[in-house]
Amino acid sequence: MKRYEKEAKSLAKLAVKTLNIPKNAKKGSFEELSLMKIRTLLIQELIELDNEVIIKGRKATKSFHNMYVDKAIAELGDVVACCIGFHIKLKQLKKKKKERIIIDEEFKKS
Repeated sequence: MKRYEKEAKSLAKLAVKTLNIPKNAKKGSFEELSLMKIRTLLIQELIELDNEVIIKGRKATKSFHNMYVDKAIAELGDVVACCIGFHIKLKQLKKKKKERIIIDEEFKKS
């Protein structure tokens, strides 16, 4: 087995689960969003994960440990899902001929 292959597969499963939660599935596709919007979503999800790990992690008691870890894993799923969205959008932009100009225009939109 290759380095961290098991963990990468586990994250992929988590991302698929997260992307297909009904409330997330209703949000639409990443192809419809601008690169800047996806970047903003990713940053928001990273902040939520950080809050879960740093702030709530310090307050977690023994009795709430599993619930805290489950919530942190759920937040990680949101981060990975946004990374997939970022990847989808970059691949979409790469297919266009003037890739650099298009990426610059995407960042100007926001």
